Amino acid sequence: MQTIKCKKRLLVGILVLLMITVIIIGLIILINKHDEKYWESQGSAWKKDCTFLGITDIDNFDPEKLESKDRKLVDTSLELLQDVLKNEGFNSTYITVDKEQIEHLNPDSCKYINAFMVVQKDDKAVVTFRYSGEEAKIEEAVETCRRSYKTYPYDKIYLVKKDSKWVVEDVFRAA
Repeated sequence: MQTIKCKKRLLVGILVLLMITVIIIGLIILINKHDEKYWESQGSAWKKDCTFLGITDIDNFDPEKLESKDRKLVDTSLELLQDVLKNEGFNSTYITVDKEQIEHLNPDSCKYINAFMVVQKDDKAVVTFRYSGEEAKIEEAVETCRRSYKTYPYDKIYLVKKDSKWVVEDVFRAA
């Protein structure tokens, strides 16, 4: 009789230990997924740029070398962001963006852009930016972005040129 009680206690103990182990493993998996998403957003957003631009040697990726020479693209990209900040409609024949993507660019309570840069490779471009509550001149915003392109998780707009127009393919918000 006593051996049956001991076996039941042992079985209950093993089941409790097994349940605790399953719960701990589940928590570890959840923490790892969250941790992975966090680190993907902390400075490695530029790796998505490499994939998008078709750059295979990411160790030698230098955003300054790919800085867009297309002045109209840079100016229109900046105009898009400024129109979003002012909550105005964006009308351009050079960049096409749909309403959902504009809504995804919502600046919350920010009023300025303090980091900005456009990198381009052939018919693909990435507009990198950060909204802020602090005012900055565009030259300073570009310099800020150059210095920390690969270390700060900036927001991104991915563009593809189709029929002499730039079309927004995707929008990435780091926060």
